[in-house]
Amino acid sequence: MVVSAKNTQGFIYAYAEFQILNSNGQFEDNGEYLYIQDIWIHDCWRKTGALRRLIRLIDDHDFTRNCKYVYWVREKYNDRQTKIFPRQRLVKMGV
Repeated sequence: MVVSAKNTQGFIYAYAEFQILNSNGQFEDNGEYLYIQDIWIHDCWRKTGALRRLIRLIDDHDFTRNCKYVYWVREKYNDRQTKIFPRQRLVKMGV
């Protein structure tokens, strides 16, 4: 699934791609895990709160209501997976 943030002219300046998974890593609509696959924010919008807006959009998405945990891969550290965070912590970062 993809969520995107647009400016007043309708151009996309940020997007996030995510998946809902079960405990075995398989796709499941009512899964407990939210895997954030990709986030892109235009350079001009990086310091304007675009990441918080994307987090709010992901949190408000209909399919993420049952998710309890969140994780992603960190490219900076040789594609290591982050530890699994409770979803409430992600929501607190977005507010």
